[in-house]
Amino acid sequence: MGFAPRAPQPSAAGRAVPTPHIGTLTRTSAVVVNASPRASYCVLRAFWTMMLGSLAPVLPFQFSLEVPMKWRGAAIGGGATSGKLGPAVASRNKGGQYLRSRVVPSGATPTPFQEVIRNAIRSTSPSWSTDLSPSNRDAWNTYGVNVPTVDVLGDTIQLSGQNWYVGCNTLRAQLGASQVIKGPTIFNRGGIDFSGSTITLGDTTGTITLTDSPENLGLVTDDFIAIYGGKDFNVGRSKYFGSFQLASSIPGDSTTDTFTFTLPFAHASQNSMSFNLVVSRSDGRYSTPSRITVTP
Repeated sequence: MGFAPRAPQPSAAGRAVPTPHIGTLTRTSAVVVNASPRASYCVLRAFWTMMLGSLAPVLPFQFSLEVPMKWRGAAIGGGATSGKLGPAVASRNKGGQYLRSRVVPSGATPTPFQEVIRNAIRSTSPSWSTDLSPSNRDAWNTYGVNVPTVDVLGDTIQLSGQNWYVGCNTLRAQLGASQVIKGPTIFNRGGIDFSGSTITLGDTTGTITLTDSPENLGLVTDDFIAIYGGKDFNVGRSKYFGSFQLASSIPGDSTTDTFTFTLPFAHASQNSMSFNLVVSRSDGRYSTPSRITVTP
C-alpha cells in the first residue's frame, strides 16, 4: 500500500500552495484489515491525505473496529470493497462503490428477535466443545471441507466445521426447531429452486405461493423454509441493501403451496420490498438465501 504525492504548485504570488496528493492504494489479494486503532488511523489518514492533501481531516484516535473492512484489488475505484474501517463504511449502489460516514448505533434495547439470535450464539458456540463428540466435530469439519461458500466480495471460501455448526443451530433456534448435533453427510447446501415462487403484499401481510408444496419439493418433517422480510424501499433503487427480519417459517412436511404471513415491517403499495428465503434442513444443512423482490 502506498501513494506518491505531487510537488506543491506555486501560486500566482510565487508562494507554494499544497495540492491534493495523487497515488494508488491497492491490494493484490483479498484481505481483512483488522489492525490496531493506531495502525488503522494511519491507513485512513494516508488515504484521506492521498485524496485531499492538506485538507485531509484529523481523525479521532478512539474509534471502533469491531467489524473489519474487506477489499480485493484497488481499495477505491477499482476493486471490490465491503465492511467498515474506523469512521468509513464501504457501500454500493447502482452507480458503483462509494465510502460513507459510519452511523454509530444508538444503543437501543435489543428487539426480541435480536435477543433470540444473541442467546443462540452464546449457547451454541461453547457447545461445540462441550456437547459434540470428536466424531461429531469431525463430521462437521468434513462438511466444511467439501462445501465451499461465497463471501460478500464474491470469492469462494471454506468455512470451518464450527462455523457451519453455529450457523445451522443459530438459525434453528430462531425458528424454534431442534438442535442438530451430527454433521451433515450430504455435501451441498440443501437449497431448493424458488425461481417460480411469488409473493403478493398487503399493508401488513404477505402471501407466498411456491411452485409446489414443501413436501413435494423434497422437504421432510423438521425441515423449514424461513421467510425474512426487508423494509420498504423506493422503486428507483436497483436493490435493497438493508437488514432483514424473520417474518415466518413454513414447515417442511406441509402439503399446501400457499402461505400467508405477517410482514415484519409495514408496506406501502408504491414501494418495493425484498424477501430472503432460507431452507433449514433437519440434518444441519442450510441454504444460501434466495431473494424475491416485490415491485409495484
